[in-house]
Amino acid sequence: MPADKVHYSAVLRKNTEDLGWWNGDFQATKYNSNSQPFYVLAGHDLDPLVKPQGAIFDSKEYAAYLQSGLDKFKASKK
Repeated sequence: MPADKVHYSAVLRKNTEDLGWWNGDFQATKYNSNSQPFYVLAGHDLDPLVKPQGAIFDSKEYAAYLQSGLDKFKASKK
């Protein structure tokens, strides 16, 4: 991790010395969750297009979730 990106994470209670910890802090800080997996279908502004979701084990349900984000993204472009 570049030195200028390392910071202390109050959520994780440690320095974000590698990309994994940095991403964990970002996820916990931005989306109020530190679970894995955690799906966030976000627009360019990093705001969720649809409600973030934990693990989805059914492939059809997961495909429908991805499609809902794509539909919302396309609708925002109109």
